[in-house]
Amino acid sequence: MYVPKELMAASIVPLVLSLLSRQEAYGYDLVRKIREASGGHLKCRDGMIYQVLHRLKKRGWVRSKRTLVKGTVERIYYYLTPAGARALNEQLKPWACVYLTLKRINPKGLAED
Repeated sequence: MYVPKELMAASIVPLVLSLLSRQEAYGYDLVRKIREASGGHLKCRDGMIYQVLHRLKKRGWVRSKRTLVKGTVERIYYYLTPAGARALNEQLKPWACVYLTLKRINPKGLAED
């Protein structure tokens, strides 16, 4: 299934915030989790994720910490702040409205899987 880049761009913030609300993660891990959760349909580039994370950090919605992995490799893990949790709630409201509207208009046309 083709997902237009405009839809991917519009959905990336709530996707990232949603994932970080579950557990902290590093950039590539977020890319992988989005791809897996969508069955491979949503593909975002590493560069896109890091731009979004930088923007979310500036807004105070996420914070980061550096962690040594296997004693030698340093990764930057991102986690949600209380302000980010509130932002996630606000980000999801319009998406729920769009989803419910589409479902009402075309209840057989929306895949549930």
